[in-house]
Amino acid sequence: MGLNAPDLAGDRNACEREPIHIPGAIQPHGVLLSIDPADWSIAQASANSADLLTMAPEDLCGRPLADLLGPDAVAELACRDLSPVFPHLHDAIPVAVATAPQRPLCCVVHRHDDRVILEFEDTAAGTAHASSEELHRKLSYGVGRIARSGDDVRDICETAVIEMHGLAGFDRTMVYRFDTDWHGEVVAEQTSGLPKRYLGHHFPASDIPAQARELYTRTLLRVIPDVDGPAIPLVPPLDPARGQPLDLSYASLRGVSPIHLQYLRNMDVRATMALSLLVGNRFWGMIVCHSATPRTVSAPLRGVCQELAEVVAARLFRRDAEHRATGFLQARNRADMLADALSESPDLVSGIERRAQMLLSWFDCTALLGRIHGKPVRCGTDATPPPALPTRRGADPVRLDDQWIAAADPVGVYITGAARADFVGAVHLPLSPDGGDYLVLGRRERVRTVVWAGVADGRDKHDLSPRASFEAWSEIVRGRSLPFDDVSHQMAVEIRRRLIDRLMLEERRSRALELERRVAERTRELAQARAEAERASNAKTRFLAAASHDLRQPLQAGVIFHSVLSRRNQDPRQAEVIEQLGRSLEVLQGLLEGMLDISRIDAGIVAPERQVFPVQSVLDQLQVEFAPAAARRDLKLRVKPSAVQVHSDRNLLYRILHNLVANAIQFTDHGRIVLGCRMGGAGGNGGTIRILVCDTGRGIPPDMTEAIFEEFMQLSNPARNRHLGLGLGLAVVERLSALLGHRIAVRSVPDRGSIFEVTIPRVKAEVMGGVGVRGPESGG
Repeated sequence: MGLNAPDLAGDRNACEREPIHIPGAIQPHGVLLSIDPADWSIAQASANSADLLTMAPEDLCGRPLADLLGPDAVAELACRDLSPVFPHLHDAIPVAVATAPQRPLCCVVHRHDDRVILEFEDTAAGTAHASSEELHRKLSYGVGRIARSGDDVRDICETAVIEMHGLAGFDRTMVYRFDTDWHGEVVAEQTSGLPKRYLGHHFPASDIPAQARELYTRTLLRVIPDVDGPAIPLVPPLDPARGQPLDLSYASLRGVSPIHLQYLRNMDVRATMALSLLVGNRFWGMIVCHSATPRTVSAPLRGVCQELAEVVAARLFRRDAEHRATGFLQARNRADMLADALSESPDLVSGIERRAQMLLSWFDCTALLGRIHGKPVRCGTDATPPPALPTRRGADPVRLDDQWIAAADPVGVYITGAARADFVGAVHLPLSPDGGDYLVLGRRERVRTVVWAGVADGRDKHDLSPRASFEAWSEIVRGRSLPFDDVSHQMAVEIRRRLIDRLMLEERRSRALELERRVAERTRELAQARAEAERASNAKTRFLAAASHDLRQPLQAGVIFHSVLSRRNQDPRQAEVIEQLGRSLEVLQGLLEGMLDISRIDAGIVAPERQVFPVQSVLDQLQVEFAPAAARRDLKLRVKPSAVQVHSDRNLLYRILHNLVANAIQFTDHGRIVLGCRMGGAGGNGGTIRILVCDTGRGIPPDMTEAIFEEFMQLSNPARNRHLGLGLGLAVVERLSALLGHRIAVRSVPDRGSIFEVTIPRVKAEVMGGVGVRGPESGG
């Protein structure tokens, strides 16, 4: 299913679309068989099969391959890995064909697209060449010369063409190098009598379109013995089992595009050999050999030429790796040098401005523009006024993740709002995610003359295939700078990293200074508030001290008067009034005592006097004091015995537990109140003990377990009825516990009761008397 020349001659873009990997034909210097590996039968054969195999393709198709090569040879092929793992020409192996036993043949075998392809050639065919020993001697000599060649790319290439020219014997040998746009340049050339030379000439990318470049990376050696040789079709044209043309991507006999054949004729070339140079994974270029007359290259000579080409590629790779390693090391050293220099400057902007000339010289640029922390940066001879974000001309703004722009043409970078930039190539270094901080180093236009191998003849200069003439013509290239190489790229990456580090350091310093300022301001505010609070506390203490002195005597007189009245006989109405008076006096007395307690604690007047004492003495005292009150409310008050010695202030601990028990009796309508102890964790001299006050009262909502310790907080007295208390008891408990260093905690279930516990240090472990205290829900 190939294309023919008349179909393509009138279409300049047909070369880009031509399916050259499935030409449906081969070159005439060999025979090709396509084998179905399922049964190793012949699926297709080239129409010239009788020339070497003495059998027409119609007689071969459908027959087992063993009929030609024998069952042993087929069995050996079936065991070999025939896939084209590496893009190299497979070794040619000698074969004996049953139909032509006296004819010396060699065969190249590979497997692709589920077909095994055999390519037969006549071993005796081809131009006369030296013996195998002589070929390898020349190869060894050439390898040594290439290994010892200079470090410059042109030195390596010139040595390569000299050695390849002497080895292959063609009339012209060239090294053809691709640039980043896939245009090619002849960088080295050796000829033998041909008048036309192409050294220094450039060829447009369209001369070797993308699909051709892809095939050159699959088969690294490509020969065309005769550009006027007929195309030999495959029989049948399509694979019988799949109805598709045979993919010949890896076949050395693959037919040649009619456009390319005409291209070679126009160059006065009748035979070619092209050897691809893969430097690493990059298609670097080719070694191209031309002959003015048809020339068949034997398989042994092709193999030696390919080995030499691979040595050239390896030498270029080593040179490139050494150059990159040296350049990358220099890039890191320069970036470190810049970072050290910037560390001596108070800020990044001033540091960059001081080191601008050094940066410009490193990148061979003439303008340094940018914006950092809102401040414009402008240095160099071609610097324009303070720029906005750099953008591609006629395109959206540069993506923020672009670390640089290898812009060698005028569509690279310009400054927003400017009619034109003073530079055409640029390195763009974004320094912040939002694009607000960045640097741009601009490179001037470099006017140069490019010699093209061909006449433009009124057409687009990049559309010259197939050309009728290869006479040199010159073009003056404007609007382009010298391109930035990989070392410049790496240096941009390294410098950008150092600049970002410095920028982040400045931002951290700025945030730290701001934080210090805010902390200092807040500290002043807190000191002022503390002073005001201390003044208010002192005033409150003085007031309460005076109130204590002034109110205690009339309050005591009221209590005595109430006691006298209570002993007299009264009628029921008088008795009720006297009882209300007593409750009011109790509330007033509790208010006065609570306020005085809180005031003394806050003022630091209360000083704990710690001692060792039995906790049971405090519990017994509480039982004696609160037994009558519990009986009046029909509540059971239980105290579980304990033999533990504790270390605390006895009086203050008593006041803590007194308020807790009073609170429990007040808010328990039925059930019991239990006082007891539980052993806590180990620590100190003897660990801790938890004193628990448990009740079966109303309980506390979960969201209020902290609020109950605030002053004047009463969960069950929203109307603020002073006869029900003032809400100071638990506030006093919380302050006294904090003063003593005792932890106060509460657990509660609404409508089931509460457990208040005070954790204090015990002197030594003792055996607890009785059973540990259970929760309010427990029986007993």
